[in-house]
Amino acid sequence: MADNYLERKMEEYRSGKCGTRTGTVKRGGSGAKPGTINVKFPTRRVFVTGGTSKMARAVVDVFRKADCKVAFCDTDSKSGNKIAQQTGARFYPIDATDCVALEKCMNDIFASWGDIDVVVNCIEPFGNGSLEETSVDEFDRIVGNSLRIIFATARNMTFHRRKLEEKPDYGRIINVCLPLNCEENVVGEVYATSVGGIVALSQSLATTLVPLNISVNVVSANDVVKNEKLHEKVAQLCVFIATPEGDVLNGENITMDK
Repeated sequence: MADNYLERKMEEYRSGKCGTRTGTVKRGGSGAKPGTINVKFPTRRVFVTGGTSKMARAVVDVFRKADCKVAFCDTDSKSGNKIAQQTGARFYPIDATDCVALEKCMNDIFASWGDIDVVVNCIEPFGNGSLEETSVDEFDRIVGNSLRIIFATARNMTFHRRKLEEKPDYGRIINVCLPLNCEENVVGEVYATSVGGIVALSQSLATTLVPLNISVNVVSANDVVKNEKLHEKVAQLCVFIATPEGDVLNGENITMDK
């Protein structure tokens, strides 16, 4: 049902038939590529982890073009500062797998903006070694890093929102990763555990965060390593999920392969 709804609503956005709750929505437009979705909706405060990867860069760029406030983090300071200058987003040079640094980063955003409306975690759980080639320590590191960011961002959002006197009626967490059947990787135990864990954790959080009006979904982008055109499509899907119409999606694992 969710897949049919999503396909229908995305087509409405492309044709310009969608309602006005999200402002001006039209196909193409000045400077836009044919078939792209230009969305204007009330300014959202967006935080993106893994922000200098090609996938995350597309997410930052598309949300900025939708007039959102965007902050992002990554360990690549050179690329991060360049992206910040080009897009007007705020860059935090931290490792998102460092929970202490991530908490400080999000608290700084909370203090500056009052809240975070949308979190987009761009996770790359690469680990295609065979069972014999992968050590237990490497297994722990890859799986732990993949899940830690999602758990920590959701936890920080929860603590912050419970402190607010006026509870927000809107929130999104979108976890972007590669699917289990990704053609770019040999699906080994580490990779399968990471992706399976991302989906399972996201679906659990989708239930837990309902009282805080935060929905949690997974976007699985197949062939995203080679197909850079898919980056923008995934980013546009993230923006769609962030619209009011996207509130029907919660606990979903949406796969994009073209």
